[in-house]
Amino acid sequence: MASNALSSSLNSVTYHYAAYKTSLFAEVEKQKSTHKKCLIHRLIYVAKISTSTVKKRDITDHYEQLFNHLQKNPQAEGITGLLLLYPRCILHVLESSSDVLNTILQDLRAMEEKGTDSLLKDARILVMSYSVPAHVFHEWGFRCLNLPLSLQEEARSPQTMESLVPDCLSLLYRLCAHLLKGSTDQGDREEGEAGEEVQEQDLLVEEETVAQLCHSTALRTPASFLQAYHAPLHVLMDSEIVWPTQCHLYW
Repeated sequence: MASNALSSSLNSVTYHYAAYKTSLFAEVEKQKSTHKKCLIHRLIYVAKISTSTVKKRDITDHYEQLFNHLQKNPQAEGITGLLLLYPRCILHVLESSSDVLNTILQDLRAMEEKGTDSLLKDARILVMSYSVPAHVFHEWGFRCLNLPLSLQEEARSPQTMESLVPDCLSLLYRLCAHLLKGSTDQGDREEGEAGEEVQEQDLLVEEETVAQLCHSTALRTPASFLQAYHAPLHVLMDSEIVWPTQCHLYW
């Protein structure tokens, strides 16, 4: 009798498992696991070139080697973006998965710890956008900006970070859109208020503005951002302190 009951139970389990395998839910889950992709995030940060002896080619080679190492995993999300190289600063836009962007921030933190031997210093994060709909760029690239001396030394009235950062991000977005459709017809190009075509130089964030962002104490450094990112989410409020103290099972 026991063996018959056990056999009947096994047959029932086998039947339900076979029914699950052929269900619509199982098929949807299978497709999700097969075509699973990482969420795309966008990181924008600025930094100063450490010393005058650092060549721009050294910076681009460093990032190309780092990206090639990160892309060895066939399941890794692609890295796209744009690196703007000023004479003394950089402005970098990156789009990829959270793991890749965290590795980039760790690399920046390691540069800060090296001191004078590093390529970059005084890095500041302008924005970290999570779960963006799609890549804006098709690939990663860089542009060397040799700005005229008159533009580099142009004096601007000081602005607060609350207004400076949104203005820079807006200008950067317009520049990226201008570069992406640079091969289209003249009728599709962006025009100014008077109807004239906007030149690429008019959409560049000034180097002095980038330097001002690098010295800001209101913006997070890579080290402070990573510290906050890896910190536990649970915060014990004063109203929760009782005796005996609570024992949290999950941290």
